[in-house]
Amino acid sequence: MGSVFKRGELDEAGRRKAALRRWFWRGLLLAVGLAALGAMIRQLGWAQIAQVMVSTARWLPLICALDLLWVFVEGGAVLSVYGRARAGISVSNWLFITLVHYATFMLFPLGRAAAEVTRATLVGKYVDRYRASVGVALMQSFTLLTNGMVCGVAAACVLLLPHSRILLGALALNAVVLSGLGAASYVVLRRVKVGGWFAKRFTKLTEIGPAFDAELRASRPSHKWALAFCMCGRAIQALQYGIIVFAVSDQFSFSRAWTAEGIQVVARSAGDFIPNQVGVTEGAFVFFRESLGLGALPAVAMSIALVARVSNMTMAVLCIVIAQLWPRSKDPHVRSAPSEDGAD
Repeated sequence: MGSVFKRGELDEAGRRKAALRRWFWRGLLLAVGLAALGAMIRQLGWAQIAQVMVSTARWLPLICALDLLWVFVEGGAVLSVYGRARAGISVSNWLFITLVHYATFMLFPLGRAAAEVTRATLVGKYVDRYRASVGVALMQSFTLLTNGMVCGVAAACVLLLPHSRILLGALALNAVVLSGLGAASYVVLRRVKVGGWFAKRFTKLTEIGPAFDAELRASRPSHKWALAFCMCGRAIQALQYGIIVFAVSDQFSFSRAWTAEGIQVVARSAGDFIPNQVGVTEGAFVFFRESLGLGALPAVAMSIALVARVSNMTMAVLCIVIAQLWPRSKDPHVRSAPSEDGAD
């Protein structure tokens, strides 16, 4: 018995050390990103950037609203995957879950993955946990696919611009890689008995694996709708970036909107290990500013990323405050057995 307790204590100590190491490296990367951001702002001029930021204040409510709207619309993808089981989630509870999901997405390192796991954990009170796990897996595939599609649209927008060859190459590369990864992961989920494969190799997954596969099969009719919701969400985000470009430069076009959206996707891909891509996104907009017609205005180009970041942080903090005050059901309807019905 003593050896068992000792081994358990060692395992727990090892997990704590691993967690501390992860947070140390994430903190270090965040510090590097903040230092780079500070250096860029200092080089371009604090006063000029502040002037541009202040001039966008009247547009900030609309920008923030679009910021939250695209996440809500993308959430429709997950609801469609849940099928008839989504009836167990009240509107009030879903709004609360989305608020927490948004805050996690914007504030945590590896925000997308952390946000999806957090949403699945909260949804697990109302929806079968296997279907919730399927939602997480599918959202990873659909997010990669839609990111690839966004880069493809943005590449088409800059195709004829002679000064955008580097951006065109980056967008094309991201379009191919992200779409390929998304399609490959989806094919694996659809064609391979993923849960069963893991169950054969890990005894603890003997029950969970087949149940995951069963829920994945049941959700198949909803997959096309889920992908459509994800793409609609990205179209709203592209509109948001178009409004930001207009707010800082008085220039608007759908081509610029999709180009700006493509730039931020490229930046997120390149700086995925830095929390919230601090410094990377700002640098990307400065580097690719000519594609947005801002070649002589690097401070204005950087302000696009800064306004988006202000919107993200403002809405994330607001979501946390509202979530703390949100009235939630005290007696949730819990489903624990795999559903047999198809998705709507």
